Amino acid sequence: GWFWSTYFDEQVTGPDGRATIGVVGEGTFTVGVDHPAYAPASVAKEISGLDPVEVEVVLDHGGAIEGIVTDGAGSPVKGARVHPRRHEARVASTDEKGHYRLETLAADRSVRVMAEAEGYGPGFFGDSLGWGEAVPVTPRSGQTVFGIDIVLGKPAWVEGRIVDEKGDPVEGLAVNPSVNPSFAGQMVSKTDNDGRFRAGPYTLGKTAVVSISIDSPKYFLPEKDEQYDLEPGGTLKWGTITVSAKSSVRGRVYGVDGTPEPKATVIGQGPVWCGTKPDGTFELTGLPPGERWITAWGRGEAAARAPRTQVTVEAGGAVEGVELHLRETLKIAGRVRTPDNKPYLGARVIVVTAGEEPPYNWDKGPLNLETTGKDGSFEIGGLVEGEYDVGLAEWADEGGFRVRESPAPQTVRAGADGLDFVLPIKGGVIEGKVVSRRTGLPVRKFDARFWKYTFFIPQSWESRTFESADGSFSFVIDEPGIYAVEIQADGHADVRTKTHKVENGVSIDVGTIRLGDAGGVFGTVRDHAGGPVGWTKIHILNQKMQTNWGAPYTFTDGTYEIDDVSPGKYTLFAVSPRHPLAILRGLEVKEGERLRSNVRFAASAPLEIQVLDESGSPLPGAELIWTTPDLKPLDSSMASAYEPPGYGSNTADESGVIRKPYFPEGEV
Repeated sequence: GWFWSTYFDEQVTGPDGRATIGVVGEGTFTVGVDHPAYAPASVAKEISGLDPVEVEVVLDHGGAIEGIVTDGAGSPVKGARVHPRRHEARVASTDEKGHYRLETLAADRSVRVMAEAEGYGPGFFGDSLGWGEAVPVTPRSGQTVFGIDIVLGKPAWVEGRIVDEKGDPVEGLAVNPSVNPSFAGQMVSKTDNDGRFRAGPYTLGKTAVVSISIDSPKYFLPEKDEQYDLEPGGTLKWGTITVSAKSSVRGRVYGVDGTPEPKATVIGQGPVWCGTKPDGTFELTGLPPGERWITAWGRGEAAARAPRTQVTVEAGGAVEGVELHLRETLKIAGRVRTPDNKPYLGARVIVVTAGEEPPYNWDKGPLNLETTGKDGSFEIGGLVEGEYDVGLAEWADEGGFRVRESPAPQTVRAGADGLDFVLPIKGGVIEGKVVSRRTGLPVRKFDARFWKYTFFIPQSWESRTFESADGSFSFVIDEPGIYAVEIQADGHADVRTKTHKVENGVSIDVGTIRLGDAGGVFGTVRDHAGGPVGWTKIHILNQKMQTNWGAPYTFTDGTYEIDDVSPGKYTLFAVSPRHPLAILRGLEVKEGERLRSNVRFAASAPLEIQVLDESGSPLPGAELIWTTPDLKPLDSSMASAYEPPGYGSNTADESGVIRKPYFPEGEV
């Protein structure tokens, strides 16, 4: 679909706590309630028919968060604004001691707390803990989470000047620097009467990469791959940026019967679109200059579309008198099969106007792509009368898609049916059946995610939804290798198979996969002295390299809980920026049961390594790889993405020194 909409209505309750909200159409609607004295709450309700539906929302006072906001020197900051990121309905201001209190926060809903103050870069809870990122805090109903302290950083800025193609300054233009990584997120700055902008302040933990985009109905920024570095506490002076004026196209759309069409949608590149007026006329604005295509779709019951029309627009100019004639749309259908006449599931079919040059992409126009289904069939609609090249798609080196040379593409007219493509399997086929352990009946609908293993590290290869009466599935793996399939279905725990070697032309039957109930893991994390350790991240990993999505942090009392765990044996990793890595092996999670696993961090043994070359001079940039008996067969090169900044660097500094403050005691 080209369009989507979100219906929104807002009303205020009366003395009886009631309000009437009107809805459009049928479906599931969410009623959200917000009151400054209570925590926000929402209820989803299915709406059908015309009868009024009663929705009751029960409010409570939620939870609270308290902490101190300081500067980099540890001094309290007065007047700082503190609020959950992207949710400024709850805002607190710090007092003379830098203290703040956020109240009426929704219970059991995680928030990332940020603080802002003039003259400082924004700060987030979690950075000062050694995580180098914002850490989620989860309030509990009727309780206060203490110690959510935030350190404001030194501000960093991005400056520049915007001019048009004549060199004149552009005033009031929204400039969006993308600063990555940054704690502040996106910040929009508007140009002044001289075209100058200053965006920020940003807080940077390390050097960030900056790119620029603009948001304007009148101008666009020519595509360039310009990126510059922004240093912590510094100012990036970008210089002068030249923008071009957008163009417009005016004309009329005619229906299939040849009369002006008042209910059509005109579409250009970008995508840029507009509707037609009652007399069928349109004005399409916001197009970049150059050669552009224009098309139109009918919005009536009958599917209709206009052939693509090429227009050349100049910067800031307008093309007049473009006529678009709607035609009834046609389809092209067919089948992709293997040499032994089996359906080829997952082949990507592409349909392009005959003779069009690759690469094909959405920037050049509507791209007709479809992936074959279970029976290997495809059907691509929305085509107008004319000749088309139909074939199998592959990625083009220059970006976008191209048509494979083998099997040979076919040139046909719109409306063609029964096209037949024979595609040899480069890899093999994985098939099987899924049943519910509880009922013994087939699971009719499920998602299958296929994982490819390099050594023993899995990478997500492809994911598909299957639906069949007997719970069966079959999928073509078009590249030989080592694979496993993971089945996900509502109401059941995920199950991943053992790995299988996929070879050319070989079908592998993984048998019957039985889905059961999920288990859970919970416990408490403590330091070597026995004190609870909050804000520790918990990862679990089984022998099939399955892990938990969105590893949770421990609460302030050191407790954690992981739900929806597939049954099996796991290793647990507890990561805290101020403690050595803790590992628990041999945890067996049983179906429908919760396993208690308490973690105790070892005392840290700080280690400093100096790397010298053969002459005895320091060797900057040397990379450290480390492991421990508990960590094997993994090592730091594989787990570096999970190491917080507090663990120190694995790269030698200018003096050839590598400092690791939180190695565990024992053999490393």
